[in-house]
Amino acid sequence: MTMIKAGILIVEDEAIIAMELESRLQGLGYEVTSVVNTVDKAIEKAEADKPDLILMDIPWSNPLKCLLLTNTLMGHLTGKKNEA
Repeated sequence: MTMIKAGILIVEDEAIIAMELESRLQGLGYEVTSVVNTVDKAIEKAEADKPDLILMDIPWSNPLKCLLLTNTLMGHLTGKKNEA
């Protein structure tokens, strides 16, 4: 039986943490589609890569920004406009 690898987009602004996440996920057999560190890049890569899962750092200094990004990404991935 062949297992399908889930594609994962990592959104993390700290390079060392992003590299560690990528390494661990790949070690577990997941495909990391992209690693990005900005909102604009996250939206661009989510549209291009169509990942199965997005792991996103939540900046506790500005959680509203993270929620707005999540809302935007959900709209792009589902093709529906989400109201914040």
